[in-house]
Amino acid sequence: MDRRYMKLSLIFVPMIVYLSIMFRVIDNFCEDTDISTSKTVYSTAVLKNTKPDTNVSRYLQSLVKKYDELEQEKVYLLSLIKNLLDRNTVFTDKNNFMNELDKIVHPRKIKAQKPKSDRTFIETNIVKPKYLFNCTNINKISLKQKIGHGVSKQAFLGHYHGQEIAVKMVTRHQKDVRNCFQKLSDEDIVKRHECFMFPNMKLMKEILLLEQMDHPGFIKLLGYCVRSEETDSTDLSEHGVTAVYEYGKRLNVANLQFNTFDSRLQHAIDLADFLSYLDNSPLGSLRVRDFKETHFLLVNSSIKMIDLDDVDNLEPSCDIYYDTQDTEYGNETKARSTTCEFDLPCYMGLCIGSNAKNNLKMMNKLFLSRLLHPKLFPSSVSEKVSDLLARIDTSNISAAVLVQQLSNIQKILFSVYGH
Repeated sequence: MDRRYMKLSLIFVPMIVYLSIMFRVIDNFCEDTDISTSKTVYSTAVLKNTKPDTNVSRYLQSLVKKYDELEQEKVYLLSLIKNLLDRNTVFTDKNNFMNELDKIVHPRKIKAQKPKSDRTFIETNIVKPKYLFNCTNINKISLKQKIGHGVSKQAFLGHYHGQEIAVKMVTRHQKDVRNCFQKLSDEDIVKRHECFMFPNMKLMKEILLLEQMDHPGFIKLLGYCVRSEETDSTDLSEHGVTAVYEYGKRLNVANLQFNTFDSRLQHAIDLADFLSYLDNSPLGSLRVRDFKETHFLLVNSSIKMIDLDDVDNLEPSCDIYYDTQDTEYGNETKARSTTCEFDLPCYMGLCIGSNAKNNLKMMNKLFLSRLLHPKLFPSSVSEKVSDLLARIDTSNISAAVLVQQLSNIQKILFSVYGH
């Protein structure tokens, strides 16, 4: 409470002082112009019918201009105070307050030089890096141990100022790279860097996908460094392509059944919301072609996807052809198409909606069937959960509607149990 009062006092005291100075300036300005009611008095009638003295008009215009400038200064000061309040910073003393104010009033700037033909300079604000790590500081991460691997990448546990993080990179020990090395002859050994190109491309794809998407269902990207295609060394000061992520714990799907019903329901809502985002992502409807337990982690009790190798926005293709049949009225031609899964129509050669339904099918198989087992819920909602699970099993529901229905069940449970 004392800090709050200190914060408010440090904000409003300078404002009061500023306003006092502002009114004093106006008062001094009026005295300098020698405009006073004791020397010059204009009645309303005279002002209407007489042209004002030129000097007096000039003074009045200057006064109005000065007043407008002071009003702008006041608005600016109020915006600064609001900015400080939005930062939710606790000010311990006057110097702390002035330092924070100075950061807003005088942002750090650098000078960028134009071409030699024009020797003038322009000022450019330094943009705060989007990520915590880049090629300038990624070598400050201390790698501790290997925590996972796939066909093309390895994951390591890293420490940075006491914080646990995950580091992904391609190494020569991965299956894709090893198989490529074995195919090289002695003459082709100089081409060994090519064996790293495809695995690195998959890691770069993952980085670029996370750059363009924003949902808590994806593991958080903390930064990356891209130097070259060859990644023979694990030394972070020279490694070719490296990505850094928040650290998560391994997930055992079977153990989720032992969570409380409200915890399991929240996981189901989060995963359904994730499916809805995949269906309406900035890149179009995305499909996860390889749902695996090892592709998900628990981060602060939230389930997050960590592997985006097999994510794409390609809906299955279908063919439209014309079938001509003899009828009693002559030849009749009908447009037909190859069958799309889930009885979806073929539109412009694509089975639109297939990605979303396949994602729901695989998510149900891996997570939802366990999280939403009706017998694990209170009797007040078990029937609703059972009906909802039946719709999921038959792919007769969209992810967006699933989120809404699960949220309704959550409200019912909250009204009964209060959590």
